[in-house]
Amino acid sequence: MSALPDLPGALVKGNFDYANKIIQWMMLPRSVLLAALGFLTLLVTVISLQASIKWWGLCVVLFLVLLINIPGDLWNKQLGKAILHVPSMILIMVTHMFGIRKGVNKKFIHTEHGE
Repeated sequence: MSALPDLPGALVKGNFDYANKIIQWMMLPRSVLLAALGFLTLLVTVISLQASIKWWGLCVVLFLVLLINIPGDLWNKQLGKAILHVPSMILIMVTHMFGIRKGVNKKFIHTEHGE
């Protein structure tokens, strides 16, 4: 996010490669995007059932697009088990992204080197 103030200047100067890279840096991981869209869908469903139809459509389309990207030879029981772990992985990723875990950066973990 430290490069975000550079975005307008990059666009004005015509440095579209740098502007593109800044936008890529701002994008959320796919799993967090799926979780955020799912949360917003449930929220809109509670507020207005009629307005939530398009949100459910977006959720289904995003989920199908993510499934289409998985190669056919990877469809097995192990993939099914991995998909069941996605919600817990998303929760862990969100806690790490927003620094919710307390005291995590207070201690430096030294890397052990063996000879």
